[in-house]
Amino acid sequence: MLTKSQIVIKNEAATSLRFANFIIDYIIITFISVFFFVFLGIILTLITGNEELLSALIDSKAWSYLLSAFVFVMYYFLMEKFVQGRTVGKLVTGTKVVTDAGDEPSTGDLLRRSLSRLIPFEPLSFFSKDGKWHDNWTDTVVVNKKAFENDMQTAQNEIDIEKIGTNN
Repeated sequence: MLTKSQIVIKNEAATSLRFANFIIDYIIITFISVFFFVFLGIILTLITGNEELLSALIDSKAWSYLLSAFVFVMYYFLMEKFVQGRTVGKLVTGTKVVTDAGDEPSTGDLLRRSLSRLIPFEPLSFFSKDGKWHDNWTDTVVVNKKAFENDMQTAQNEIDIEKIGTNN
């Protein structure tokens, strides 16, 4: 019988699926960012009456970076938190995030995972032999959802069968 950690390793998502997740999520984040900036522009214009304020904010590299980083982190955090370890990319590819132990990541795990994506060159860690930094630093793994859940159910069934006839 496999342990939960062995099931995680067995079902780790392929690099090609991880790359597809990244591309799909990046496209979604780009659209969300555009809508966020337009919404922010409308709100700022309504509040201040100054149409030039948003242009000044967008022209400011620091503000533009901070607002983009906010959207980026919130997308990953909120999606993975409220869609059980999944983003749009993971929904499309049939993958999800779990801990190394095979459990659902905590809110803190997901927040650290999302924030760690802001580190420069973090996306390039995708190609390193040591793995993805946002996974390694948070003890999380992206797995093939269906196969992982089937294997976890099989392991639970084996435990249940072993209990038959015992006093436990």
